[in-house]
Amino acid sequence: MRRLRDQADITEADHRKAADGPVVTHEAFVAELEAEDAQAAAP
Repeated sequence: MRRLRDQADITEADHRKAADGPVVTHEAFVAELEAEDAQAAAP
């Protein structure tokens, strides 16, 4: 399960990089992904 989430995170990072989005630190990016996951999991 963790491997699938990691791969999804890598895919998302590649997508954002290709879109010339803002440059953020790894920690900020991971925090953003975790917040999005928490929001998606909320009822």
